[in-house]
Amino acid sequence: KKKDSKKKKKKKPAAKKVDELVSVEKPLPVAKAQPRAAIIDKADHSSNYNVKDAVKKLRSLKSRDQILAFTKGEKRVTVTKVIAAAQNRLK
Repeated sequence: KKKDSKKKKKKKPAAKKVDELVSVEKPLPVAKAQPRAAIIDKADHSSNYNVKDAVKKLRSLKSRDQILAFTKGEKRVTVTKVIAAAQNRLK
């Protein structure tokens, strides 16, 4: 007597429904009020410019404080060389 040998098919796990994929929405954190100057400094920073444009902007700044705020944390060699020259020009 031959046995009918059929491979048992394993069931694939059911695909999750779209409703199950969407997690419970968390409320957005409320942004703390920041001083106006801090917001401006973040928007206008040397890392937001190409090197040539950053150098032009750096040379056009009128005070030492503006130069320091504009180039804070700058790592590009070309821009960092111009920082000293721009500061010496203002002395």
